Amino acid sequence: MNNELLQAISDMMDKKLEPITATVGSLTTTVDSLTVNMDSLTATVDSLTANVDSLTATVDSLTANVDSLTTTVNSLTANMDSLTTTVDSLTVNMDSLTATVNSLTVAVDALTTEIHVIHERLDRIEHRLDVLEFKQERTDKKLDDLQLNMKIFERDVKKELHTLRDEMDTVIELLKIHKIMPV
Repeated sequence: MNNELLQAISDMMDKKLEPITATVGSLTTTVDSLTVNMDSLTATVDSLTANVDSLTATVDSLTANVDSLTTTVNSLTANMDSLTTTVDSLTVNMDSLTATVNSLTVAVDALTTEIHVIHERLDRIEHRLDVLEFKQERTDKKLDDLQLNMKIFERDVKKELHTLRDEMDTVIELLKIHKIMPV
């Protein structure tokens, strides 16, 4: 009779433990899936970091180009100052002034042409900067979204782990109550 009673108790405990075992298996699968998702997110963040580094290098290159243009404009300004001094000194002699004015007109036309070229280059640079700013804003938005998703993910995992701990504590208490596990 004792063997039959022990067999009945053992069968009953097996039936009670089957859902718990299935739940633990399901939770293990969920944790494995979350680990794979985390690895994928890490790879995405690494890719975004590489993109930001590339954008930084491009901005540095554009800054160097703008510095070069500034040097050219300063040189042109110095040339203009020199021409003004020459015009002031040539006003004494009218014949000489006329010849000098003609040469200055040619020089100013050349400078105007160069300034138009510089304006065109600046317009292209400005367009490139606009594109880069748009891409950076989009990348910032993606990073913000990723950070939010990570926070939500962390919160959900913590909640699931807390629930799992509570369930495991309940199982342990039930095992202790049924004297399957020592106190």
